[in-house]
Amino acid sequence: MSGSVTQETFGDFSQTGVVLTNAHVSDIGGGAVTLAAVFADDFSGSSLDATQWSSGNWSGGGYTPVISGSVLTVQTTGGGWVRSLNTFTHGVIETIAQFGTGAWQHIGFASDGFVGNRYFIFSTYTGDGNLYARVNNNVSEQRVSLGAIPTGMHRYRIEWSALDASNDQVRFYVDGVQQVTLNVTNVGAANLYLYFSNATATSALLVDAAQVTPPYLTGGSYTSSVLDAGVGNAWQTVSWNAGTPVNISLTVQARTSLDGVTWSSWNNVLASGSAVNPVGRYIQYGLLLATTDSQTTPQVNSVTLGWQQQP
Repeated sequence: MSGSVTQETFGDFSQTGVVLTNAHVSDIGGGAVTLAAVFADDFSGSSLDATQWSSGNWSGGGYTPVISGSVLTVQTTGGGWVRSLNTFTHGVIETIAQFGTGAWQHIGFASDGFVGNRYFIFSTYTGDGNLYARVNNNVSEQRVSLGAIPTGMHRYRIEWSALDASNDQVRFYVDGVQQVTLNVTNVGAANLYLYFSNATATSALLVDAAQVTPPYLTGGSYTSSVLDAGVGNAWQTVSWNAGTPVNISLTVQARTSLDGVTWSSWNNVLASGSAVNPVGRYIQYGLLLATTDSQTTPQVNSVTLGWQQQP
């Protein structure tokens, strides 16, 4: 008897016990492991990181947002905003966030103070209970309802890229599922900030994590959780599907155990589909990712582990 286990979703790659070092689990393509962004924050401190963010009140003056339990809360009388210090021309925002039911809550790319009506955002708009994709580049707003605001924390991604010589394209995703694609002129669409904005004092906008890519860090690693082949079975092979652009490298490793206590050393898996050495009932796999071009990253889309019943 034999079989296999494939990890290919965001949930698969994010299981309890996973260790990420300068690496990131993205929901792109349903789930993938990549290098982490240079600009990234999981809000693990007790206050906003002033080396990455600024904040203010839409009524004027300062505003100090609350961070507690690794969650950023944007909510204040007069309306508050948190904005990246970095600016971006094209890129991908990935956030884990929770929208409230109030009006004018936004997550996305925008010009300083939204001046010139330049923004590519998820938005609660007027607070009618729906979430919207809103895009404007100083022409006229394109606005698409995405249905009722999702309850609780969800993954929100905006991909902003060049479409052709005159136009850009903005794709909106929720939990890895593409919602809508909108095209806009590219005239003046440059150097936008990542914004978290909430003009409603009675309903909070919560953010658990955020990053913008590129640029990527130059190296990182991912270690899987422990996988059990079951009594009388042993892991035999490791296969993977990965995107490997020029100037990047990916090394896949594995270690095994007969009892889940004593482990072999980490051994490189030389090619997809190669045998595990030594075989064992328990396995962990590791991914070593590197790039010499900060604009690109290895992207591991799936890992398949094959097992076989032992005689």
